[in-house]
Amino acid sequence: MSGLLSAYRWASRAAYLPAAPLLRARAGRTPRGFLAGRLGLEAGEPLRPDLWIHAVSVGEVAVAEAVVAALDRRGGGLDIVVSCGTPAGWDRARDRLGGRCRVVGYPLDFPQVVARALRRLRPRVYAAVEAELWPNLLLSVRRSGARTVLLNGRISARSYPAYRRIRSLTRPLLQGFDRVCAISGRHAERLQALGAPPDRVVVTGNAKFEGLLDRPDPGAAAAVRSRLGVEGAVPVWVAGSLRKGEE
Repeated sequence: MSGLLSAYRWASRAAYLPAAPLLRARAGRTPRGFLAGRLGLEAGEPLRPDLWIHAVSVGEVAVAEAVVAALDRRGGGLDIVVSCGTPAGWDRARDRLGGRCRVVGYPLDFPQVVARALRRLRPRVYAAVEAELWPNLLLSVRRSGARTVLLNGRISARSYPAYRRIRSLTRPLLQGFDRVCAISGRHAERLQALGAPPDRVVVTGNAKFEGLLDRPDPGAAAAVRSRLGVEGAVPVWVAGSLRKGEE
């Protein structure tokens, strides 16, 4: 284990005690059940799901939706838990996946919290979405005997230099995944440069886009065309997520 990773684990353990009262106080300002999950999952009989997918917010939940749908198409009836790190992600997951999967709040990455969460939740496979590299959780999941997968792995060009500066932290984390699924060859190269073993990296495409393609809504498109006065035969180009100056 690298010195930086050891320092992170020591600091997170030391920081938990003064932070715990504040975190519990926030419970009244978050969706019911969300913070309880983040503090370590509610008490009860141990759950032993086939798969635990962690999706931070709305975009990552879209990836989880596509993955769950693909697994269901292959059959097998897997027992799946989906965790979220934000209230917005929690709401989306409960709305889109609540009838199929158990939805929980993601446990905060303190060793004490992670240990309590894993006593409650013992998955066969843990899947992090995109770039969710939480050191305490990943190490504890590995020690529990579960397999680990990075789904829809991506490192943006903007964040890549920052990740390179902490490569001594990212290397042992990425080496801890049994499989790293990158959205493109470029992202696969970045993940390997940050420490992912090349023989464990595969390019699988972007599940977020595939999930959107699986759920077209012709009625919504027709309504927008009608509101804008655009004839059905006229091509329409949509530029989304633009920032000032990018046009």
